[in-house]
Formats: sequence, structure tokens, C-alpha cells
Amino acid sequence: MSGRACQHGFPPHGAYDSTCARAEASAYVDGLTAPLKGFYTFGESAHSALFEEPDRMMTILREDVLNGTNRLAAKK
Repeated sequence: MSGRACQHGFPPHGAYDSTCARAEASAYVDGLTAPLKGFYTFGESAHSALFEEPDRMMTILREDVLNGTNRLAAKK
């Protein structure tokens, strides 16, 4: 590990999340000050996307977060 802190914003959001509305989660991401950010919607999840869709989460971590991109993020 390089010792650098991550300065990117990549919060997940479950399509069936009744705890945090999509608009609220999206506004949170919009308010982040980060050189790179992405809003990721998980179509088969509620509030625990990390545990409900672990394969998709790993794909996002491998292909976007570790490579410094947001190409898998939801389009606005």
C-alpha cells in the first residue's frame, strides 16, 4: 500500500432502499468535494448493497475505484 488516502467518492445506492431516497443520496454525492466521484445504483438491493450484491460491488471496486475511473457509475 502506498500510504495515500483515498480522495474519491463512490457511495453505493440500492434501488429498493427505503432508508435513504435516491434523490437524497444523489444530492450527497453532488455535494462531495473530490477529484473523482461516482453514484452507483444497485438494481437488486435495498440499503445494504455491499452485502446484497457483492459481485457487482467487487466489479466496481476492481474496475473503477482501483483504476481511478467512474465509467460504471450511473449517468445523470
